[in-house]
This record gives sequence, structure tokens and C-alpha cells, in this order.
Amino acid sequence: MIPDREQLFIKNRIKDGSLFDEWMKDPGFNEHLPLVAFVDGRAAAMGSLHQRLGGWKRHIGKVHFLTNPDHRGLGLIDLLLQEIIEVAKHCGLTRLESELNGERTTALKSLGAMGFEELVRLPDYIQDMRAEYHDYVLMGLELIPEYDNMGTGD
Repeated sequence: MIPDREQLFIKNRIKDGSLFDEWMKDPGFNEHLPLVAFVDGRAAAMGSLHQRLGGWKRHIGKVHFLTNPDHRGLGLIDLLLQEIIEVAKHCGLTRLESELNGERTTALKSLGAMGFEELVRLPDYIQDMRAEYHDYVLMGLELIPEYDNMGTGD
């Protein structure tokens, strides 16, 4: 269960689990790869890799993640991010990006520790669920893909 205060700072509403259900509808995980970390049988953190299967941003994967406040500081997001980065390389992606609310300082630090850099910060650009403004931050990571998996057709 994500506390109401936390819901203000995440991009998608995931209170009822419908977002996970939507992601799970892709049985081959071609577009959305959700990863969940469990502690004592309960979901403690989630991370996901989203791919565009065509278009001018098809080489860029999007990363989303969230940790239950009771389980922060355990390194769960770092573990999930490591897995996502390896999968992204294997898929032939050359960049990853993550959009965050500027107040998610712990998340920003975790991304920075994994090599992500702040690409854009727009002050007071996004609104939370109470219509209060916050900074928009776009973090990015350049990858060295595994060329055997770039889909060259050979």
C-alpha cells in the first residue's frame, strides 16, 4: 500500500494495482518489463523498463521505480536498476531515461549512483495531485549495448 503522501509524488496512480495489470497484459514483456522486489512476502519495491517498438525514440528505454517507504535504504532500487540496465543492454537500447518529481531526492541519488545524469530540470513545471507545483527532472544514462542483440537480421 502506497501512503497518500507518496501518491502525490509519483507519475502514475498505482493505488489499486491496475497499472501492474496493464503492464502484465504484454505476455512477452516486449514493451513493459515490470520487476518487483519482495520482503517477507510483500512487495517492497518495483522497477520497470518501458520500450518503444518503433519511432525516433525506439533506442531509448524509460525507467520507472518506487520503493515502499518502510523498505527504503535497503538498496532494493539499486538491485532493480542493475537488472533493468542489463536487460536494456541486451535489448539493444542505447539510452535510458527516467522522469521524476524534483522532491524525490532519494530516487535521484539512486539514479546518480547508477550513472544517470540530470539532463533537464524545469522549476515548478509539474503539478502533484493537489495541483501544487514541483520541479520536473529528466535523468539519463548512455548505455553500451550488446551488439549481438541489436536486431541486424544476421
